[in-house]
Amino acid sequence: MMREPTLHEVTITSGFWRDRQNLNAAHAIFYQWQKLEATRCIDNFRIAAGLLSGFREGFFFSDSDAYKWLDAASRIMFHYKDPQLFKLVDDFIDLLAKAQQSDGYLYTYNQIQFPGQRWVDLQVEHEFYCLGHLIEAAVSHYETTAETKLLSIAQKAADLLVKEFADSTPEYTDGHEEIEIALIKL
Repeated sequence: MMREPTLHEVTITSGFWRDRQNLNAAHAIFYQWQKLEATRCIDNFRIAAGLLSGFREGFFFSDSDAYKWLDAASRIMFHYKDPQLFKLVDDFIDLLAKAQQSDGYLYTYNQIQFPGQRWVDLQVEHEFYCLGHLIEAAVSHYETTAETKLLSIAQKAADLLVKEFADSTPEYTDGHEEIEIALIKL
């Protein structure tokens, strides 16, 4: 059976891809964070956590951009021990913990725009898609650090999905693949 290798099983030591890794670790990951801040993607989590007031900005699926950044940052942290990146990641994980609702729900679009509304249009809203990227980021972070805070956030979200949808019929499937591979990795 084929499987994706873990971070522990692959090391790129030179050449084109190592140069890209160096560039990403030194510059791109911080530039991407600045873009997430500039587009107010991170502010959406602050609003959902009750730390900031205002309106939600961006596409309804923009949470996934933050989670994809977190996944990339976690993978970079495996090979590059940059204290600034570790702090940025830790602070963002703390923010996610504050934004997540007590039962595990975490989707800023509905939390801010439609409080109390969930799972209304799975084919369009990308709730499962966003949670899938959260879960993948959590797995990468755990593989890198062995810390469980983000993994616990992801597990809580996954437990909610199982509770809500384990016995559902096919019309309750998501409209965008992602959650499936994430749950396998979890």
